[in-house]
Amino acid sequence: MIKFNKEYWENRGKKKFYYRGEDFYTVTPIPYYYQRRKALLELLDKELYSLGQKKKSISVLDFGCGDGFFSIYTKKLLPKSSIRGYDIAHSMIKRACVKRNSNYISDVHFSTKFPSKEKFDVIYIFAVFAHLNDSQVHYLLHLLPRLLKNSGKIFLFEATGNYPFRGSKWYRRTENEYLDIFMKNKLMINYK
Repeated sequence: MIKFNKEYWENRGKKKFYYRGEDFYTVTPIPYYYQRRKALLELLDKELYSLGQKKKSISVLDFGCGDGFFSIYTKKLLPKSSIRGYDIAHSMIKRACVKRNSNYISDVHFSTKFPSKEKFDVIYIFAVFAHLNDSQVHYLLHLLPRLLKNSGKIFLFEATGNYPFRGSKWYRRTENEYLDIFMKNKLMINYK
């Protein structure tokens, strides 16, 4: 198994920053994060709504769920769906459970235990790969498709740059780098 900076995320999950009545753990400037999240929700709405129309309910894995925002949002959008949030950090799962309970939602499940025996219609990943090196990304793209049902989809939402650059805990890849990574892992790509 590859090491995934668990200690770093445990510490990040304990930090709180407040903006517009909501607490965040991000180190991204919150007004920018807030606007980016709004754009991501519009994309997610379209994809999930179309899947939800085809099926009465879908099963979703929110991989690297953080504070559970997207899991809870999905449950509100598609109430009959089954949602599982997974994160390596206990502090993030604790935040997600608090957020779930404050939204009066009881049937979104959060865990640090990897759901290796389950199958999902959708796996979505929000800003997780930006914190992983190339070998970690390749490992996950080998592992995650095994959790998909037939005709299942992985949605990857990552910021990209015109050229790659890296910090000590993050990796900004270009769009072409992500396309290459997906093709090397024999994953069909449909991006917008």
